Amino acid sequence: MARFNYENVKEYKLFHYVRWIGTIIRNINYKVEYTGLENIPDGGGYIIASNHITALDPLYIMLAFKKNLVHFMAKKELFKIPVVGWVIKHCCAFPVARGTGDKLALSFAERIPQQGFILGIFPEGTRSKDGKIGKGKRGVTQVVSVAKCDVLPVSIYNEDGLKKRSRITVRFGKPIKYDQFGFDDEPTRQQQLDATELIMNTISQMWGEGHCK
Repeated sequence: MARFNYENVKEYKLFHYVRWIGTIIRNINYKVEYTGLENIPDGGGYIIASNHITALDPLYIMLAFKKNLVHFMAKKELFKIPVVGWVIKHCCAFPVARGTGDKLALSFAERIPQQGFILGIFPEGTRSKDGKIGKGKRGVTQVVSVAKCDVLPVSIYNEDGLKKRSRITVRFGKPIKYDQFGFDDEPTRQQQLDATELIMNTISQMWGEGHCK
């Protein structure tokens, strides 16, 4: 497994140098269109929360950013694959043991926005099998409640059964401000569940807008 240092948040520059490869991969697989790019904040210190339909979703989102990098959670198993583990690590992904309440990864995720970087999370925890939006898990708002940061909602829409070269719309919504979540100083489980519902409802409403006109 590619070794990962959970002590410090580090930004590798590999993605900036291989962006053109990512663009080719995107263009070969799907017809990806973007809307709402004006809603992307300058700088960092926030979380991107998106629904999840293909393994390439992190790439499609990252390609919308010209300067900033996005730190995405990735399942730990990917880091055990030779070359692949090294590449995704140096494209700012970090490993998480899914379904285990990985406290080490969760603590690292909290530090990303706290230190002024951008964290990418798929609240559903896994890819949708039918392209539709599933139920969000509480992990995203556990991070929000500790990092005390805003959330940039993103919807990824596809109505063609995810066939190769089908059309995908990546829509960026207006940031959900931290104050909108209504957390107490010590957020309760119910407050985190309500905040997760707010995020997923926002993504669902955006997803319901369909493709770009």
